[in-house]
Amino acid sequence: PAAGLGPAVLPQRLSLRVCILRARGFRFVGGENPPGIFCTCTIMGRANSKFVTKSVHPRTLEWHHEASIKDFQAGENLLFGVWKEGWHNVGSAMLPSDQILPHGFDGELVLMDAGRNLPVLVAVQVAV
Repeated sequence: PAAGLGPAVLPQRLSLRVCILRARGFRFVGGENPPGIFCTCTIMGRANSKFVTKSVHPRTLEWHHEASIKDFQAGENLLFGVWKEGWHNVGSAMLPSDQILPHGFDGELVLMDAGRNLPVLVAVQVAV
């Protein structure tokens, strides 16, 4: 903001551009044909805001999936989930709005309940 005008005021409802890039730190045990892995992103408490990435091989774990989340508001949180085919949850991470607003987010989130010894991370970018 210009000097003397106070802090910038954000619109009440925002459109976010979310990109789920990749994950690392997983230790999958499987045969020759392990189940694919995919991600979801949703505004917590608003299931109709969800998007789903394509499924990829567990050795790859790169999605580079970009989508819009509409009607996001300050005070809301994004929930990222990582899943095995068949909707078996591998882990999830929450990104609170204070880490998104006002300038966006570019970094890695630790997935809860995803690993025992090493942190499992998912890399995301959020543009406002």
